[in-house]
Amino acid sequence: MPVVLPHTGLTVPHGDLAVTALDALSDLSAYDAVLSLKGHPIGSIVDQGRGGGAHFWPLTPAHLEPVHAFVTAARRGGEPVTDEEVYDDLVREYDMERLTQRANHLQQTVARGFSSGGSIITFVILNRPPGRFTRSAARQLAAETPQVTLWEIWTGEQWAAPFPGLAATL
Repeated sequence: MPVVLPHTGLTVPHGDLAVTALDALSDLSAYDAVLSLKGHPIGSIVDQGRGGGAHFWPLTPAHLEPVHAFVTAARRGGEPVTDEEVYDDLVREYDMERLTQRANHLQQTVARGFSSGGSIITFVILNRPPGRFTRSAARQLAAETPQVTLWEIWTGEQWAAPFPGLAATL
């Protein structure tokens, strides 16, 4: 059954293949991530941050096939994606899941800001729970980051625009 990853929007064939550990620079420009199938490590996704992109290094040759099948079936907006995009999204998914879980535990709100072109350009952690993200807080955030044209907050379950009617000003 296809699954849409909540933080990246990537549609994958199942949820059994995931990053389970990550060693990375804070901006994810370089990383080494453990890729697991049903909780069992099968290799590493590595991006050395030198422009070569992300690559999968299997523990055994037998681990190539399930990863290849997974990558081949992955889609964004119904369109195929590259191996590197899948690897990067799996790493981002893991990283964002850790960030949002920590924020939820601390009763904080994670907000992500988009450019007019639709790219995520910033993340902000606010010291208030998602249910207490007010219009005045949204306006203050917008004033501090004018390059952001749309903000979304993590509700604990999904990303949502807190005040859709204010999208043009946020």
